[in-house]
Amino acid sequence: MNSFQSFHLEHQQELQAAFERVLKSGWFIMGAELATFETQLARFVGVSHCLGVGNGYDALWLSLKSLDIKPHQEVIMPSNAYIAAVNAVLALGAKPVFVEPELISYNLCAKALQEQLTTKTVAILVVHLYGQTANMAEILNAAGDIPIVEDFAQAHGATFMGQQAGSFGLINATSFYPTKNLGALGDGGAVLTNSETLAQRVSLLRNYGSQEKNIHELVGVNSRLDELQAAFLKIKLTYLQGLIQLRQLAAQTYTRELAGILDFELPQTHPSATHTYHQFVLRTKYRDALKLFLQENGINTLIHYPKPPHLQRSLLFLGYSEGSFPISESFSREFLSLPLPYAIQSDEVERTIGYIQRFAKQV
Repeated sequence: MNSFQSFHLEHQQELQAAFERVLKSGWFIMGAELATFETQLARFVGVSHCLGVGNGYDALWLSLKSLDIKPHQEVIMPSNAYIAAVNAVLALGAKPVFVEPELISYNLCAKALQEQLTTKTVAILVVHLYGQTANMAEILNAAGDIPIVEDFAQAHGATFMGQQAGSFGLINATSFYPTKNLGALGDGGAVLTNSETLAQRVSLLRNYGSQEKNIHELVGVNSRLDELQAAFLKIKLTYLQGLIQLRQLAAQTYTRELAGILDFELPQTHPSATHTYHQFVLRTKYRDALKLFLQENGINTLIHYPKPPHLQRSLLFLGYSEGSFPISESFSREFLSLPLPYAIQSDEVERTIGYIQRFAKQV
């Protein structure tokens, strides 16, 4: 499921050459590989600054920290986001304010967002899920002067009105976890922004608050994308658009062949957006039975995410309970991510479709 091993084998010589280049250089942290990758990714996304960091969580925390968010201030975010986004808000002592997603895109709803704005709202964290951006035109209009932070880890290469995910917010975060469309061979993340001031602040924060050795201007942390992962990511970035096209073709096949079956709801793309299909998410009340049937026939699927953040034991102190966010809760019961590995072969997609059609006949 979502395995890129075939990519790594196909491009093994390039990856091996990158490894040997870094090994021979003797420079493993904050060197030329990182600087080049940061420049390339910033250019791809369409922003002025990119700063590689240790992982996606750190990218979120550093982005929010750069805005000088204080304890008890409010950050609005989608109620169906991954818990890492919630944890990053809580780590600053701020309060996450959950907003239900749209029924169509599964992303943050601008109307629901507007209803939650208060004088305590200091930031809006927009998490682009499954490969499609939220409706950034409506969200920017609703936000007004309140800064937006994008988490576009699941939307590398996705666009809205021709603009790349990761370029709408004041400062934006991403992850290079290996299963991402732009994934490292380990962990990694990045912060992107057009703000010189915020870029400089993150540059300090990620390196113990230091720009010059042994001179520390801020209380910072150690969160730096290492040279080896940067070298691998430089290679993978050059193939990203081709990978997206493969996933889009597979998604088109799923959509064509599964339309009209049972109660299936298939992914829909906003007319102004492009979808990169980090996941192809099928929605059905038969989710659990379908997952078991496919598993019994050798087809692996995943559930993203089986329990929304507000129902996680670690977050019960926020005071939410079953029924607090019914849309997100229904998503957690009904979403199933179908196989979308790299270099999808038509027979693999067709095999999955065939078993789903067989399941439908038995229901």
